[in-house]
Amino acid sequence: MSVLTIREPGKKVLATGAEAFARGGLEAGIGFFATYPGTPASGVGDSIAEVHKELEGLYFEYSMNEKIATEGAIGAAWGGVRSMVAMKLAGFNVAADTLFTVIRGEVKGLVIVHGSDPGQQSSGTEQDNRFYAPFMHFPVLQPSSVQEAKDFVLKAFELSERFIVPCIIDAPSALLHGSGEVELGVLPKTFPATGELRPHFVKTAHDVNLGRPGRHKVLLMREAEIREYVASNDLNRVVEGDADWGIITCGMAFGYTMEALNILGIENVPVLKLGMVHPLSPDSIGSFLKGLKRVVIVEEGEGFLEGQIKAMAYDLGLNVPLVGKEWFSPVGMLSPSRVAVELSKGLGVPLSEQFEHLPLEFIEDTERLAGSLAFPSGGSIPMPLFEAPRRVRTFCVGCPHRPVAYGIKKATKGKHVIGTDIGCYAMMEGPPFHLGDFKICMGGGIGSAQGLSRKVQDTPVIAFIGDSTLFHAGLPSVLNAAYYDANVLLIVLDNRWTAMTGHQPTPATQETPHGESVRHVDIAKLLRGLGVKWVKEVNPFKPDKVEALVKQALKKPGFKAIVTKGECTLQKGRRDRILKVESEVTYQIEAEKCKMCDICFADFGCPAIVLGQGEDGSDMYQIDPGLCTQCGACASVCPFDAIVAREGQRGK
Repeated sequence: MSVLTIREPGKKVLATGAEAFARGGLEAGIGFFATYPGTPASGVGDSIAEVHKELEGLYFEYSMNEKIATEGAIGAAWGGVRSMVAMKLAGFNVAADTLFTVIRGEVKGLVIVHGSDPGQQSSGTEQDNRFYAPFMHFPVLQPSSVQEAKDFVLKAFELSERFIVPCIIDAPSALLHGSGEVELGVLPKTFPATGELRPHFVKTAHDVNLGRPGRHKVLLMREAEIREYVASNDLNRVVEGDADWGIITCGMAFGYTMEALNILGIENVPVLKLGMVHPLSPDSIGSFLKGLKRVVIVEEGEGFLEGQIKAMAYDLGLNVPLVGKEWFSPVGMLSPSRVAVELSKGLGVPLSEQFEHLPLEFIEDTERLAGSLAFPSGGSIPMPLFEAPRRVRTFCVGCPHRPVAYGIKKATKGKHVIGTDIGCYAMMEGPPFHLGDFKICMGGGIGSAQGLSRKVQDTPVIAFIGDSTLFHAGLPSVLNAAYYDANVLLIVLDNRWTAMTGHQPTPATQETPHGESVRHVDIAKLLRGLGVKWVKEVNPFKPDKVEALVKQALKKPGFKAIVTKGECTLQKGRRDRILKVESEVTYQIEAEKCKMCDICFADFGCPAIVLGQGEDGSDMYQIDPGLCTQCGACASVCPFDAIVAREGQRGK
C-alpha cells in the first residue's frame, strides 16, 4: 500500500520527501493536482498518479507544461477547491509569466511545490528561484525534513487562503529524493469533485485584467501582512544557546548545520531556523541579532537570506558582523562535512580526528568533500573515501535513439550544426556519436536553429526534439519554422514516453504498461497540420533507413521533418513481462564471419555487445543474452552480416 492512502492517523511511516509533499496535499483535501514531470520534482506527481483513481473526487493530470499546469490549478482554485502544482526549477520559468500576473489578482488555496537543484544533479542550470519572491511578492517556505515536507503543505494552504496569494514551497533534490520518518495525519474520506465559483475575479466595469494599475499596491499590502504574521507564527524557531555568536539557517542546511556543530564539538550556539524565507520579519531577525557578536548565515544557493538580513541589520542600526557566502560557496550542495569544514576555517576551530586521513585537497575543495563523504547518524565517522570508476553516459540497451544517432552520424559525416534539446537523446552528445552543438532549454533547439539557418548557408542545420518536449514547448517553434520555411531539418525522436524523468505518459503514448490502448496524437499528422510540407516517418531500429532518409532530407530546401517512431525499450519490456510476451528471436555473432572491425562495439556502442573469447582463446565479440533486448539494430550496422537472428532460442 502506498503511504499516500494509509488511513491511520498518528502512524509513523518511512517516506520519501516527494511522497511526503504529496501526502500533505491529500491531507489538506486538494481537489486538483497538475504537474509536468521534471526531476527532481517528478516524484510528487508520480506518487499521486499511482493512487489518484483510488481517491474519489481528486482530479490529476500530467499537463503539457508547467504554465498550463499552473493555469489549470488557478482555475480549479477559482472553482472553490484547494489546488496543487509541482514543477522543477526550470519549469518555474515557464510558469512565471502566469504567476507574475495572477498574484496581483486574487487566488487562494493554491500551493506550488518547487523542486530546486543545488549542485545541478539533474538540471540545465543551478538557478536559485527564491529570488523570484521579492519580484512576485509571494511567500516561500523551506522545510528541513521529510516530516516538515508534509506539514508545511498544510501550512502553505492556510497561508494561501488567509492572504489570498499562491504559496511556494521550495524543495531541493536532497529532500525530494531523500527518505525519513513521517507521522501521518487525517486523510479525507473523499475529495472535492466539484466546487463553487468563488468571487475571485476582482474586475471593473471596463477592465478584467488581474494585473491592472492599483493591484500592485494591494499585493504589497498583503506582503506586509504576511511579514507581521510570520513574526508570531511557528514557521520559524530558535534553538536556544548562550554562546556570544549565532547561526541563521533554513531548509536542508539546518540539518547539515546541526550535524556539523556536533562533528566539531561546538555546543550552546543559538540557531535561528527559518521555515519561511520570504518575506522575513524584521522583528524576528532583529530580536535574534541583538546581543550577538557575530552571526553566520548558512544557506544553499546564492545569498538570498544573507542579502535580506544584512539590509535589515543596517536598517535596524545593528552593528553585528554577518558572514555568509564569504564562507559558504553559492555553488553546489551543502553537506554536514562541507559545513563543518567551512565553520572550522572561519571560526578557527580545529577539525576532529576523523578528518586526519583525508588528503589536503579534499579539505580545501569542499565541493568535492560534499560529494565524497557522508556521515552516519551522529556524524562521528566518515564513510571511506574512494574514487568511483569513470564512465561515459550512454543509452539503455535497446534504446531507439542509439540507431538513430548512428544513422545521422553516417549521413552527415560530422558536417552539421545540431541544436539539441532536453531528453534521453542528450546521450547523443557524447561518445561515440558526438551529435549536438548547443542545448538551451525545452524547445530551444528549434527556435535557435531557425535563426542560425538564416546566416549559415554552407552547413546543414538540424534540430532534435523528443515527443514530450515537442508537446511542452516545441509546437510554437515548429509553426514559426514552417510558416517562414526555415532551412532546418527537424528530427522528432518519438519514444512515446517522458522517459528521462520516469516514464510518464505523453500525448504520443499508445499503450499503458498493462497493454491498454489509449488515445494518442499522431505526431506526423500534427506537423503537417502546422504547415510542415515534407514529413517522413522511419523505424529507428533500421539505422540504414535513417541514414538514407536524412541524406534525402538534407537535399531539400526549406523546413522538413523526420519522425522516428520507436517505443522506449524499458517500457516495452515492462509490458512484455506483465503480459508474458516472449521474444521469437535472439541475436548472435557468428565468429567465422566477424572481422573484429569494431563497428558494432565501438562505433555503434551497444552495451550488450561485449568482448569475450572464442573456443580457441582468441578475442571475439559476443552478445550478452542477459542484456540484449532483441531490437535487431546491430544486425543492420554490421557490414559483414555477422550478426544474425535465431528463432525460438530465448524467451524474453
